Amino acid sequence: MRVLGMKIPFLSDFEEVNLRFYVKRFENGVWKRGAVFISKIVPKHTITLVANTFYNEHYRTLPMKHVLKVNGNSREFIYQWKVKNKWNTIQVTTQKNPIAIAPDSEAEFITEHYFGYTKINENATFEYEVTHPRWQQFEVTKNESVIDFEGVYGKELLTD
Repeated sequence: MRVLGMKIPFLSDFEEVNLRFYVKRFENGVWKRGAVFISKIVPKHTITLVANTFYNEHYRTLPMKHVLKVNGNSREFIYQWKVKNKWNTIQVTTQKNPIAIAPDSEAEFITEHYFGYTKINENATFEYEVTHPRWQQFEVTKNESVIDFEGVYGKELLTD
């Protein structure tokens, strides 16, 4: 996390689970790829306070924990967050070594977005630029995730 370009001590590395969807916006003859964040869950109240106050984000603070294991030929990633005394879990096993993300693939569409959008009010959206190097991916071989979507995000999100 950075505020005005400066890192905040003890708030640079932390768990985050977010719910988002991906968008493309045509502007000045160019497609801009971005993400709209519906909800972001973090373990520290200070992160929520700074992000929601200064950036009009949609963070909330919940108890969180994670485990990263490197085994002989695989990696295991476990992220958990607690809502209403129940742990929600994203748990995947992957190949041990990362692979390049193929051009024009679903993985590229998800990872290579350089703009974020957040709702300011009913009539305004804030656009911000996201910078990062081109990522690699770990091929998922097993997914044992258990998430209570209604408990975490509310009934309104699940209605059609």
